[in-house]
Amino acid sequence: MKWINNLKVGKKLALLISCSLISLITIGIIGYIFLSLSNNAINTMYSERLVSSECINEARIEARAISADIYRLMVTSDKNENEMLLKDIDSRASEFNNYISSYKKMKLDAFENNKINEMEGNLSKYREGRKKVLDLANQNKNTEAYELYKKEVDPSVEAFMKNMIELGDHNKEVAQEINKKNQANFVFALRIFIGIVSLAAIIIILLGLIITKRITKRLNDFVVFIGELSKGNFSNKIPEVNLQDKSEFGLVSNALDLMTKNIVDLIKQLTHTSEQLLLSSEELSASTEQSADASNLVADSVTDVAQGADKQSVLSTTTSESVEKMSNEIYNVSQNTNLVSELTDKAKGSVNEGEKAIDRSIEQMRIIEQKTDDTSNIICDLENKSKKIGQIIEVIESISSQTNLLALNAAIEASRAGEAGRGFSVVADEIRKLAEQSQSSTEEITTIISDVQSKTKSAVMFMNESKKEVDVGTDVVNIAGQSFSEILKMVREISNQVYNVSNSINAITNEAKAAVSSINDIKNISTQVADETQTISAAAEQQSASIHEIAESSKLLAKISEDLSSVIRKFEI
Repeated sequence: MKWINNLKVGKKLALLISCSLISLITIGIIGYIFLSLSNNAINTMYSERLVSSECINEARIEARAISADIYRLMVTSDKNENEMLLKDIDSRASEFNNYISSYKKMKLDAFENNKINEMEGNLSKYREGRKKVLDLANQNKNTEAYELYKKEVDPSVEAFMKNMIELGDHNKEVAQEINKKNQANFVFALRIFIGIVSLAAIIIILLGLIITKRITKRLNDFVVFIGELSKGNFSNKIPEVNLQDKSEFGLVSNALDLMTKNIVDLIKQLTHTSEQLLLSSEELSASTEQSADASNLVADSVTDVAQGADKQSVLSTTTSESVEKMSNEIYNVSQNTNLVSELTDKAKGSVNEGEKAIDRSIEQMRIIEQKTDDTSNIICDLENKSKKIGQIIEVIESISSQTNLLALNAAIEASRAGEAGRGFSVVADEIRKLAEQSQSSTEEITTIISDVQSKTKSAVMFMNESKKEVDVGTDVVNIAGQSFSEILKMVREISNQVYNVSNSINAITNEAKAAVSSINDIKNISTQVADETQTISAAAEQQSASIHEIAESSKLLAKISEDLSSVIRKFEI
């Protein structure tokens, strides 16, 4: 019965309807044939036997009436009554002849033809004798007429009356034969009718049960399979025999199989992407911590530089005052100059360390920027995968709509089939429930995917903001690097000035004014160094805040990855 499974539902129903229609047509044809036979037999009985019997019986009545009139004519002498009786005899004789003529015109068999010929001979004798009797009776020779009637007419009457009785009996026998034949045909037709109806009923019931069982089994398989899908279990496989089915159920099976494979592949891709996203967020967190440490180190170095610059400014002021008292405090100037040289060397070392820290910060910011770009790409890819899930959900909704349309068509066909389609109405209701369950499952999946897409968009926004902050931090660190280069340049210049001051100690008396001017320059440079270090300190604080925001974004990204992994783990593949 594999060919039935490969038939579409419409063709299965058409096969069942065709069998029913063929059975009805066969029953109708057989009924028409036997009804035609019965009708022909009834027509034959009426036209050939009933009418014939009626003609014979009416002729017998007329013959008896004529005999009665003759007897009355033979016993009366009234002329008027005789004329009335003669007219009645002529009228009845004419009616008698008409009945006999009508009978002779009918379809007669051999027996009837023989009896008609025999009756014609008897009637000829009867008419001759009757004429003589009527002539004598009209002359009121009643005794002679009576004797002649008994001698010649009465035997002829008895003879042709016997012939008519035999014809009536013959018609009765033939009618009985026709009736027996009709009864036999009725019994035969009834048996054939019952046999065909029984056979058709058995065939239709068996075919209906087979078709209903096939449809119900496939629908139950769909209900179980889609029920497992709604629970997140994608590990079940559709049997190969169902995929090879050529009917609508085969098409739905192939569509469900393809949908399941696509969703399984998508879940695997989401799992892999989620793992990569989690690893990237962890790496980003680690890089952020390193950047924070580097920023703290830069801030500490800048603080040291600021403190050194403040001290240098104070010392410059002291040196300026000392230079004014150069004549009396040359020794103090020498000591202060040495102290300034030492502080300058320290400042130079601090600036060198600060420059190295800035270089490390720049390198860390580049790494953070690269990680941020990689994370942003992964999140964008995750967003695209989520959109692909949405497209697959639309395919599921389309299959649910087609299943619902199939239920509507089955319900329409069931309503057309009437009582015989009650089972198909139940099947249609099951299909409708299946479509509603599929739609409910797709709505739940759509809700989950919408949540994932919303969180993914939030992650994209956070990553974009983080990227902007990283770019700002990179610019600030670059500016800080440039500032440190300027500071280093200035510190070297201060060192050269201090060196010149040391070399000029011997000529300090002659160049006091120049020394005062140089010390004022040192004071101004120290003030500028202090201002620059404050700027660098502010930049370091801003960079630290940006790195903190990046750390928060990486934590949020890690949480989104965990949420996505939790959602994916609901599905069993």
